[in-house]
Amino acid sequence: ELKRANQLIVAKRAGEAEVILRELVEEQKGEPNALMSLATALYEQGKFLDALAVAKSALLTAPNDARVHCEVAVCQLALEHPMDALESVDKALANDPSSAQAYFVRSRALLALGKNDEAVAPLVRASTLAPNEASYVTQLAQQYIALGRLQEARAQTEKLASLLPERWEPLADLHRICLQLGDEAGAQSALSRAVALAPQASDVVKLKLEFEQRARK
Repeated sequence: ELKRANQLIVAKRAGEAEVILRELVEEQKGEPNALMSLATALYEQGKFLDALAVAKSALLTAPNDARVHCEVAVCQLALEHPMDALESVDKALANDPSSAQAYFVRSRALLALGKNDEAVAPLVRASTLAPNEASYVTQLAQQYIALGRLQEARAQTEKLASLLPERWEPLADLHRICLQLGDEAGAQSALSRAVALAPQASDVVKLKLEFEQRARK
């Protein structure tokens, strides 16, 4: 039942998952994995206060589980309590210093506090610990762009394109970054690869037209 509920959450059917998980939690009385999944199902429905309460209840039976502390932190961020989230992340890292998720959530909390420069280091750490996690690479590239660190943004976007070879979006982003860097050849290469993947995508068509007009000037 837990596996089925988790599959429903992935399938964006969190309401159905919640029904199953509430019954499972009642049967298993404090089993942390069921509570964690229930917290996730509630979170996905925007029930952040309920999700936080459930995540905290999981701490009663799994006080040293970094995943549970991270779940608490994510809920606290959704409720716009970044300082509380940082405290929860500290507890997660105290129990598991190699938790990539904890470093990722730490970065999000720092961003929520407006500490954009400080938010980079924990995200770099998360990406180092989980080098194939596309969401970490995506966020890191976005943070570098926001900070004007375009060469580093380019490197992360190139990495993302290699992690998601079937997706055209990283290549479109890479095209834009190369243009900002004045690298016309790099922009052309990225755009050509995006066109090959998604010739009919409206954003790709638009970028192609803009680039052709630019070349004619």
